[in-house]
Amino acid sequence: MRTIGATIRTPQDSARAKVICVVSSNPGEGKTTTALNLAAHLAQRSRVLLVDADFYRQSLSKNIAPDAPVGLKEALENPEALARFVVRKEHLNLDVLPCPLSNRLPDPSELLEASKLKQLIELARSTYDLVLIEVPPMSVMVDYKLVERHCDGFVLVVEWGKQVSALSWSASLRRQRS
Repeated sequence: MRTIGATIRTPQDSARAKVICVVSSNPGEGKTTTALNLAAHLAQRSRVLLVDADFYRQSLSKNIAPDAPVGLKEALENPEALARFVVRKEHLNLDVLPCPLSNRLPDPSELLEASKLKQLIELARSTYDLVLIEVPPMSVMVDYKLVERHCDGFVLVVEWGKQVSALSWSASLRRQRS
């Protein structure tokens, strides 16, 4: 986490990198664990917002803000009220924008396509020293492509030593396109 944190902080000082997307290539590679640990590490010295933008699994929200009644969906509907939807984790010195959903959304990526996402990220950018956004894995969904235009950088989490067959990769791509 120190190495990743130093890599993020260096451009932050010179190029003002403030919004970082955390993504993995496949499910189960440790993206949520990395995002949470990185955010907690960076929050020791900076004001950090950790955003769960994975409408499909909400692993981050289930781990750190399981009782949150509102979050990203509501913040996208009303970006100027971001502070109302943020959960403060004092023991980590960290703010979290969870993604609690009681029902599955028909097409969650539609929320990320809206112009409200830009407004929300711009407000977060002006309020926090650093914004980390966790998105679904690249091989499963295209959501990271909708978020990327608002980000200054990426942390790509890849599981070491795991082989992915061409067949499963191809199946993932077909699911992503449909």
